[in-house]
Amino acid sequence: MTTSEHFIPGKDASLEQSIATLRGRLSELDFHIEERSWLNPVEGVWSVHVRDHDCALLFSNGKGASKLAARASALGEFVERLSTHYFWTHFYLGESIAQRAHVHAPSERWFPLDGDAWPEGLLNPDLRAFYNPDDAVRAAQLVDLNSGNVARGICALPYQRLSDGVTAYFPVNLIGNLYVS
Repeated sequence: MTTSEHFIPGKDASLEQSIATLRGRLSELDFHIEERSWLNPVEGVWSVHVRDHDCALLFSNGKGASKLAARASALGEFVERLSTHYFWTHFYLGESIAQRAHVHAPSERWFPLDGDAWPEGLLNPDLRAFYNPDDAVRAAQLVDLNSGNVARGICALPYQRLSDGVTAYFPVNLIGNLYVS
């Protein structure tokens, strides 16, 4: 550690180390990240918009109390979006992907549509009551955008409850609409 390194409490690496690591990994994957715009509206508040030089649709934004913190935040978010496939969540990926054995993950499960009611096995009763308390969300609204495969139904991913190991299947569309940043 040198005196020129900057640390955020609770983080195990300096901002400089984090930035170098993230840039290196992105470069290894052939991404050419460029900083497009900076904002510093008041002292101690920074934000930066970064994107891939070759595909401007691949972008992220970083925020921080310093320029370095904002840069590390933006690069970290870019890597997060790559690793979670977030860059493609709002796009139809085409017929060939929609017909593959799996669209999102090998562990996904498809639930056929049969009217407006949510199919049995999709979530559990407690989760259904939480996410659709008034039965206002129709089953067809849970078809994910990436596959757009209404004929195949609702794509859901397994999540295991830690307290007892019980698995619940969450619709991909629900996850994307409520929990993806």
